[in-house]
Amino acid sequence: MIENEKTHSAKYQVLYNRLTNGTPFTTDTAQARITALADALEITQEEADELAALAKAHGTSGATLEERVDALENVERNQNENHGEGFPHPHPKWRRFR
Repeated sequence: MIENEKTHSAKYQVLYNRLTNGTPFTTDTAQARITALADALEITQEEADELAALAKAHGTSGATLEERVDALENVERNQNENHGEGFPHPHPKWRRFR
């Protein structure tokens, strides 16, 4: 269990997980989501500051669409390697879209 789960809001936890799970995202998009949550008072200013620091550390900036697609494909490739060939995707609904 993450130490932050006890002290942070659910909205913070969702965005924290999104920013740290390895899925590529742009810093601008993350900052827009953080600002929207802070403006709606769904996260505190301290939580917003922590998330903004994570976004800057893990996000991409100025990436072209092609670069972002390549990054997503690399994540998918890594996930497939971790699950091995011949094994079904861990989410059963995913098989319908293959």
